[in-house]
Amino acid sequence: DLDCSSVTDLAASGGKITGSYNTNGSQNTNYCFTNSTKGKGGAITPVTLKDATLGPGIYLFQTGVNVSGDVKVGVGSGTQTTKGKGGTIVVTGTGAFDSSTASMFSVYAPTDGVYNAVALYQPFSDKQPMMLQFGSSGSDFIGAVYAPGAAVTLHDQGGSVNATNLIVGDIYVNGTINLTDYSALNPVTTPFLQITLVE
Repeated sequence: DLDCSSVTDLAASGGKITGSYNTNGSQNTNYCFTNSTKGKGGAITPVTLKDATLGPGIYLFQTGVNVSGDVKVGVGSGTQTTKGKGGTIVVTGTGAFDSSTASMFSVYAPTDGVYNAVALYQPFSDKQPMMLQFGSSGSDFIGAVYAPGAAVTLHDQGGSVNATNLIVGDIYVNGTINLTDYSALNPVTTPFLQITLVE
């Protein structure tokens, strides 16, 4: 459950987060953002993460989020999250998630708590489409992409997508996705201890 008793409106900063943010955060603390700037015809304007490094935490974006440049969420290296230093991107409300203009996007999921092993989360009730990768960008999701109500696009033309779990409504894949067992990468902190087939 996400408690957003305090929401930061990024309209004054052009709707962007750049550089280092929250480097000493807690992987189980919620940080909530919105962008009240309206686009053409009153359209919602998402928050932009541009060349940003977000420390540990649960980052909730109420108006969607666009990822641009080189962005890292959480702390880790290679295929492992540093224990206690993970991060999760949560997209809710009326905005969508789009990392098609990222040169590299890495998320190291939390190693405990409610979002243990979840890198990117969009509730089932939110049907906004997700663009996880497009063109020459690269994405590393060291944790699950959980968006069971969303149509997800991974369109690879030179970049790569490395993920441990994809739980999505529909998926369009054009290129290569490398799926790796999260439990093999993080055997001590994995929540995936039992596999159940659901029909």
